Amino acid sequence: MTAEKFISTWLTRSNRWLASCYTVSQGPDVYRPWHPQAFRSSEGAKYFAGVPHRKNIPLPSSWRYIFKPAVCKPSITTVLGCVVKELLSHVDEHGRVRMVDTSAKTVTLRRAVASARVLMSPDTLAALQSRRTPKGDPLEAARLAGIMAAKKTAELIPLCHPLALTHIDVRASMNEDGVHLVADVATNAQTGVEMEALTAVSIAALTVYDMCKALDKGIRITEVRLESKTGGKSGDYQRENSHL
Repeated sequence: MTAEKFISTWLTRSNRWLASCYTVSQGPDVYRPWHPQAFRSSEGAKYFAGVPHRKNIPLPSSWRYIFKPAVCKPSITTVLGCVVKELLSHVDEHGRVRMVDTSAKTVTLRRAVASARVLMSPDTLAALQSRRTPKGDPLEAARLAGIMAAKKTAELIPLCHPLALTHIDVRASMNEDGVHLVADVATNAQTGVEMEALTAVSIAALTVYDMCKALDKGIRITEVRLESKTGGKSGDYQRENSHL
């Protein structure tokens, strides 16, 4: 997400609150209440004049309006901290990474499906189809590796929550250009299982590479992606033009 889209999204959602706290300066003597249309300008020499931490605020050069805190109102750094905290849940108001506190969230059914492709040469694919790979059956090994990886996601991704997964299914199939992998993960929890599904197909794909690398060093892992998710506050998601 670009800086412009990031802040514009939050400003749109928080129009009334910001309007009560700030005015916008077009110069040393001209002030008027903040509104979204007044925030952009083609001239961009100064941002947030007088704010000590302005060098840490990556705004587009096309923005020049200067926020001036009203008397006895929160500082601009406090407001920007709220922007970061609201839109980036893994970052606190000081810009430090953190694990999200899900204590107050409701336990609901969460499900996620992810997929990946492993592309290989026709000769390698033919060896796989005829079970002539040096280490045995790559597809079955990949399935087991994906299941094990899903259960270890919180140990691999620093800010993921450890989850008691209730279902993991990893499917591996051959097509005309290689192997297609799909992971379906579910749980009853306070946070989603997207990362578990993505981790499962990623490790499954790496396992296919490991099982076949003696035949083909040029194998490519590609299109690791979330296909769908259900449950949670953000609602359901379904990828358009899904492989499934």
